[in-house]
Parts: sequence; structure tokens; C-alpha cells
Amino acid sequence: RLKLIFPSLTEDNLEEYLKKYMIRRKKKDDDVTDINGNPLFPYDVIVETIKLDVTKEELEFYKGVENYVKNMYGKSENFNSPRGLVATIMGRLVSSSYYTGINAMERRKKRIAEKTIKSLNLKELWNELNDNELMGEEIDKIIDELLSIIPEGESYNLQEEIEELDRLINLGKTINVDSKLEQLKEIIKNIEDKKIVIFTSFIDTAEYLYRELLKIYPGTYLAIGKLDKNQLQTIIKDFREKGKILIGTDVLNESLNLQ
Repeated sequence: RLKLIFPSLTEDNLEEYLKKYMIRRKKKDDDVTDINGNPLFPYDVIVETIKLDVTKEELEFYKGVENYVKNMYGKSENFNSPRGLVATIMGRLVSSSYYTGINAMERRKKRIAEKTIKSLNLKELWNELNDNELMGEEIDKIIDELLSIIPEGESYNLQEEIEELDRLINLGKTINVDSKLEQLKEIIKNIEDKKIVIFTSFIDTAEYLYRELLKIYPGTYLAIGKLDKNQLQTIIKDFREKGKILIGTDVLNESLNLQ
């Protein structure tokens, strides 16, 4: 991307360019301003971490996934190995929402059963996945590729992984109460006369929240990268005029002005 601005940029002079042109500002800085010196956030920003009390079924599911991740990761030579990558990704997806995690496991199981083997540049994919400039849709594409990895030459039984995925999928489907979703509903209920914007990293989670919240709040809108720019602008306009909740991935802060 930088080469679009600096055509002469190469790997050899990258560091020199970054030192000269890049300014990094940490989110914790108190005085974050625009180029004219005006406060970027003209209102108080409050950050709060909410502790959840999960159900017995949720706890069993999360512990099962944790063990799956540990077993996969523990048998890997390093985090860049195929199994280490898949395990790490699965952990991220489940932490987003159990629904997203189950979907990922079903995709993973299907790829293993079909023996869909891909030759992938793991280091490059991992670097892309950790690139903060990637938007939700780009991340989802990379994750989909990583879930397709069936490593050759590693000493483990694919059938055993299928059986473990089956067990976790069935365990996840016994969850009747989504504690994260219920907590979110409580937060929304306590916010009166204000519009709410919900960001999430994964499309599956965004679509899941949209379906669930739409049942309660008709003024709920979804903005993800599957939509074109005109559709997104229409959604933002409707949200401003008559909406209560807007759910989306990073497409919201990458390409749309919500001011």
C-alpha cells in the first residue's frame, strides 16, 4: 500500500521511509487531535470491561475448546506450524461468539473429511492476519484458508480430530443461553434515547448479533463488506434517521463517516 504513495519504496529502504513519514499515536494518549488541533473525540470516552457469569453448558464448551487448542498447539513444533495456526484461530473465533466458533469447527471438519489440502505460505498468512489494517472481510478470507490446512507429514490422526470436533460441535449446540448476548441485551436496555454502534471482528458474529437483536429492536441495521458502497451509505442514512442499533465489522470505521 505504501508503494502507491512512494513508488521507489523497497524492502531495503522501508525502515528509512517509516522513520521519516510515520507517526504513531497510542490510543491511551490523552490529547488525540486532528491536523487542525481539534479534539478527535469531543466527548468523554469510557472503557469498561464487563465480567460475565457463564452457564454450566457454556463453561463446559469453552473448556473443551481450550483443551482442543492446547492439544493441537502442544503437539505443534511452533506457532507457525499448520496445527498451531488452526488452534490459535479456533480460539479467537470461539472467543468472539460460540455461534461463530461452531461454524468454524463445522467448516474445519468438512475440510478434513474432504481431505482438502492446500499449499499455503503460513508465515505470510499469519502476518496478514495480525495486520491491524485488515478489515473484517479480509480477515475472514484468511481464516477460511487457514481452516483448510491439513498438514502432511505430521504425526497425528485426522480421524481423531474429526471426532473431537464432532464432540465440541454437539457440546456447543447444547447451549441454550448465550450469556454474552444476554449481557449485551441488558446494556442496550439501559441505554435510553441514544443510538448504539456495535463493532465485531468477524462477519459470522455480526450477522448472528443482527439476527438476534432484530427480533427485539426493529431499528437494527447491519453493515458488512459484503454490501457495496451505495448499500452501506443507505444503511447509515436509515440508521441516522430511524435506527437504534448499527452492527458491523471494521468496514464502518474504514470507509464510512458516522459523525
